[in-house]
Amino acid sequence: MYRGIDWINVDHRKWEEIQSFYFRDHDLIIACNSLHLLKPGFEQSLAKVFRTGAKNIFVINEPIPDVSIPWAYCDYTMFFTKSYEEDCSFAYHHLDEVLEHHAYKKGVPLSEREALDIKARLSFEDDHFCIKDKAVVSMYWWQRNPESKTWG
Repeated sequence: MYRGIDWINVDHRKWEEIQSFYFRDHDLIIACNSLHLLKPGFEQSLAKVFRTGAKNIFVINEPIPDVSIPWAYCDYTMFFTKSYEEDCSFAYHHLDEVLEHHAYKKGVPLSEREALDIKARLSFEDDHFCIKDKAVVSMYWWQRNPESKTWG
């Protein structure tokens, strides 16, 4: 039982430690802003999600530079997608972390002017550098094709 709901199974193991076939009979796999943090990287981690054979896959993520999201993948077809911009704030431990994060979001190194602009927007709160920003968040929902009975 998870938070009073007895039909949700939450697996707390690391994604890298789990075999894909473990989720074969699951109705839904949700990955929320996490696949890009895994050692294999977003594309390989997403491919592993599809290999599970789960009926539905729902991914929420910020766009990743140079990564395209597949509309169809093997036995799956995208059922729903939506992107939106949200106000957000980020907290960082040190200035280098701020600049690295913004360069990653941009997909290329920051110019000196961009770095200065970012530094000008920083505040220091609760022992962290903070910056008010906007984030683009995308949701993707794939469904396994009904005629597909098994994976592989």
